[in-house]
Amino acid sequence: MCYNEGNQEYKILGALSCNEEELNNISKNDKLLEKFKGEVIRMNKDKKFANFMDQEEEAKKLRNTLMAEATMEGVEQGEKNSKIEIALNMKKDKVDIDTIIKYTNLSKEEIENLK
Repeated sequence: MCYNEGNQEYKILGALSCNEEELNNISKNDKLLEKFKGEVIRMNKDKKFANFMDQEEEAKKLRNTLMAEATMEGVEQGEKNSKIEIALNMKKDKVDIDTIIKYTNLSKEEIENLK
């Protein structure tokens, strides 16, 4: 599957990851891509280029995975901070600890250690 939406530059870059059938589809009615298609087909058959593209794809997947993990960690930390803030406010209002545990899912120890 190749990316073929957007402006002309993105179509050209996206064409690098297309197979021959996809190239035929996206180059219809596009003179520039039609000219570019032959070169892309030649490059895609080149083992050195294919290996390079595989390495680039793997690096991209790794970056995306790391970004997703970092984002998830940030979300989890934000949720934890929110629960702590709620627990602190509840403690200030003299809400009993069992109720705080119920609504924040924090442990009794975590709540007792809040200041």
